[in-house]
Amino acid sequence: MKQSNDQNRRVVEYYAAAAVDSLLSIVRQQVASKHDVDGAFRILREKRTRASDYPKSGFQWWAFTPKDLEQLFSKHGFQVVKIVGKPIAYSRMADPLLHDPIKIKKLLELELVLCEEKSIIGYGRHLHIVARKRRNPTLFRH
Repeated sequence: MKQSNDQNRRVVEYYAAAAVDSLLSIVRQQVASKHDVDGAFRILREKRTRASDYPKSGFQWWAFTPKDLEQLFSKHGFQVVKIVGKPIAYSRMADPLLHDPIKIKKLLELELVLCEEKSIIGYGRHLHIVARKRRNPTLFRH
């Protein structure tokens, strides 16, 4: 929480941070790993998985696009500071790179560049959002 004075009015800023599963990543995985195009369309439409999609987990969960996440926070009075996706470049196919410290460093540098690229952040496995809400607390006192 951060406070600032603006013409003798106290304004309080509240920050929220959240991490969610990326809808686009789950849809891509449904097609690439399970070869289930119908399931991918259902997940895209419902914006959630079902327990039967991932039997090992045994539960369903909601997933979001960057736009969905921004709309959800805006609906509740937050201003989005930043949304990033991760990982973008790394996948398990890149595991051989993890044996070379120089390649690990370069892979991390690549992720840091790509994680903020708005055109592709939705393809990361997870989305992270930081949002801010400002208000004058004296207006809400009882």
